[in-house]
Amino acid sequence: MEVLKDLELLVLSRYPIIAVETYEEERIEEILRRAAAKLGIPLFMWTVTRGLERVGAGNPIYDSQQPLKALGNLAAIQDEGIYLFKDLHRYLGEADVVRKLQDLARPFARDRRALVLTAPKITLPPELEKITAFFVLDLPTEHALKVLAKN
Repeated sequence: MEVLKDLELLVLSRYPIIAVETYEEERIEEILRRAAAKLGIPLFMWTVTRGLERVGAGNPIYDSQQPLKALGNLAAIQDEGIYLFKDLHRYLGEADVVRKLQDLARPFARDRRALVLTAPKITLPPELEKITAFFVLDLPTEHALKVLAKN
């Protein structure tokens, strides 16, 4: 699966932020699960309604629904990981959120840690453009669908 390899490469290349434009939340979540498993690092997920939680662990981290609090928790987590933020694109106009992302970029770039933003369309403020890798998750090709149907 080419998409999986490409995302693994971005994580291994130590891009601190990866912006994935897609309408398919479930698909990107599954691809990131596979990438995290293959790399041997945990996957965390954040939504504005549930907060930040380690995928497969059950309960979200207490009081992590607000974006700034969730990002603050990332600063406290020193382990490698992939952090999928599904709703953060709506907060990229807030100065404190942008600043926190900039602050996280340096330590994230040293390890296999990546914050993945996902939404159908992501518009970044100028401060984040140089530290973010863009990735467009297109709909699967006819060939890819046939391969999936056979499995």
